[in-house]
Amino acid sequence: NPEARSAEQRQRILKSLYKEKEQNSRRYLGYQLTVREDYTELLDYLNIDTSYLGDPFIIGDSNLNTKIVEQKLLEYYAQLWNAKVNPNYDFKDEEAYWGYVLSMGSTEGNMYALYNARDYLEGNPLIMDSSVHKNSELKEPVIFYSQETHYSIIKCCSVLKLKTMQHLGNELYPEECPFSEKWPAAIPSDEDGSIDVKSLTMAADFFSKRGHPVIVNFNLGTTFKGGFDQVPKASESVLEVLHKNNMFQVSLGGSYRNGYWFHIDGALGAGYLPYLEKGAGYGMYCLPKEFPHFDFRKDCIQSIVASGHKWTGAPWPCGIYMTKNKYRLLPPSNPTYTGSLDSTFSGSRNGASPLVMWDFHSKYSEEDKARMAANCVQMAESLYEKLYKVEEQLGYSIHVRHSPMSLAVRFLRPNKEIMEKYSLCQDYEKVNGKWEEFTHVYCMRHVTSEILEEL
Repeated sequence: NPEARSAEQRQRILKSLYKEKEQNSRRYLGYQLTVREDYTELLDYLNIDTSYLGDPFIIGDSNLNTKIVEQKLLEYYAQLWNAKVNPNYDFKDEEAYWGYVLSMGSTEGNMYALYNARDYLEGNPLIMDSSVHKNSELKEPVIFYSQETHYSIIKCCSVLKLKTMQHLGNELYPEECPFSEKWPAAIPSDEDGSIDVKSLTMAADFFSKRGHPVIVNFNLGTTFKGGFDQVPKASESVLEVLHKNNMFQVSLGGSYRNGYWFHIDGALGAGYLPYLEKGAGYGMYCLPKEFPHFDFRKDCIQSIVASGHKWTGAPWPCGIYMTKNKYRLLPPSNPTYTGSLDSTFSGSRNGASPLVMWDFHSKYSEEDKARMAANCVQMAESLYEKLYKVEEQLGYSIHVRHSPMSLAVRFLRPNKEIMEKYSLCQDYEKVNGKWEEFTHVYCMRHVTSEILEEL
């Protein structure tokens, strides 16, 4: 329509669309999203463009930015993930955390983490060491990830030209895979969605023995199963073979760097696992023996990402990227226009995302958030048990499955009407050696027991 619509027309269109989406949100069960959270206190900010540029700890020239809020939010996540906090945000404190609020979600964070991993391992300049360090004997890095890994990691590897074990194996070491007849694209996963530690260790041993630094992507809350990699066990096993093969640290022209980069893709899990741990302290939840401690308490962890639109329920994609000062790359350019160091992956960034994430964390206590996490996991466990009883009523198996601490409950794909009504997605899992269509229900914070009973 070449003419502007009247206020009445626009309101009618918007109200009709909102009514449909609001109704759908009450039965939204198929994805890792919390789709109902109250952010009405922030509506005034929609009338101001708070977009900004540059490093969150350098205010820059734009006075519309929300970097003060971003700094406080990052400090909160640093404490949540047990990183060292320097109260003065001193870049020279190599062990202190650094991070920023993502504008895309965890895909952006994964891309930036793997970009940093590649260039760090190749000896490119860092903020804390601006010299170029090379070792002609050091071979190109190889990345490992499990078959349950989010598709964004595969996309990131393609963009960054990072070689997987399949690429490097077929190119340099055909028919030498230590755990399979052929080089697979990904490390096998166990049934619960966690990476197979034995296969990962064998692959790391094989490549590090031949001079390849290793990058490992660990998952916290896999896309379909909601499973967790056993980060403590897996990282310790990989580090053991790196030590054995003299690849724990590598010489780069007189300087030494780690011969590895361990990244945590915690899009969902890094958002709620810390609260399960806190919930155990409040007596709300009993942690399993092999709880996947994933954060900066382990010195080998170099980067973590979490989404803001999944567990916290931001109304658009966003998230947190975090690392340590000593791993930060020197930016490839230093534009004066930004009034700040160009140290983030994106140029312009969304100033509203720090506000909505801050709003969530400021209006709930730590005990509140621990209770939310415990309730959601317990709701998933309860649904798992109830669906087992449904199997008895049906007289046949729908193969109900649930991974420890996961918010997802999986079962055979129901009819099209149910799939559409509850926005359920589908994937494939093996049943008695045969691939079958499965779906899942995610017990996110907006999900109620009434909706699950209706399902």
